[in-house]
Amino acid sequence: MSMIEAVILGLLQGVSEFLPVSSSGHLLLAKRWFGLAEIPILFDLALHLATLGAVVLLFRQTIARLFLVLIRWVARKSLPSDRSDLSYIALILIATMITAVMGLLLKDLALPARLVYAGFLYTSTLLIISTRFIKRGEVSEPIGEAGWLGNTLRGIIIGFLQGLAVLPGISRSGSTISGALFCGITRERAGELSFLLSIPAIVGGFILTLREGQGEDLLAQMDLLPLLVALVVAFASGYFALRLLMRLVKEMKLHYFAFYLIPLAILGLFGILP
Repeated sequence: MSMIEAVILGLLQGVSEFLPVSSSGHLLLAKRWFGLAEIPILFDLALHLATLGAVVLLFRQTIARLFLVLIRWVARKSLPSDRSDLSYIALILIATMITAVMGLLLKDLALPARLVYAGFLYTSTLLIISTRFIKRGEVSEPIGEAGWLGNTLRGIIIGFLQGLAVLPGISRSGSTISGALFCGITRERAGELSFLLSIPAIVGGFILTLREGQGEDLLAQMDLLPLLVALVVAFASGYFALRLLMRLVKEMKLHYFAFYLIPLAILGLFGILP
């Protein structure tokens, strides 16, 4: 892999992982449009780990707080103020379990490559509808006050939508943010929840790949320098893309990405784009 390819792949992963445009879909198109070499599966996962680092950096305080709340709960020393965060953790766990089931069911599904454009159209629809939900006003119960049934239903819906993002062209961040907004979760919390959910999703995918033996010859298959360059580019671009998206979510501008995805989807579905 050349240095230019490493930079392109790192930039694509970092930007499209967090912006609701589907990183997997754009990596697939980049290979087809620019004739990039087939990306080793573990190289792709390494790029995901780089963007995971951006999530941890930006949300480090929230992650640390939730971790301490969980430790107190395990030790049976929970505080009354921990109730909301415990509900938040439960929602994340439920959504993650649903996503895991969906991922196992769909990961080996053989689909035509052009379906990526249909995925872009689906993502655009979610973004437009979710923006309309925002503009109607947020009339929801806070996560800590929705009750176990309410949060369980939220977790199932969000986890299901995130699981569908295994399919090409469907944005994970767009799906989870839209799903959270559909469930009445506030804008800022919806964005935060989406990226906290990416942590177990990325780590789980990495572990699954290692267990299947796909990562045994990673260092033998590729040069280390291009990999390091791609990781740095993915981390840096991912961090700035993440901050940008959080601002756009707060400003009710998610639908802007549909203006990019819809023409791309139409051109692809009609065969104008390869």
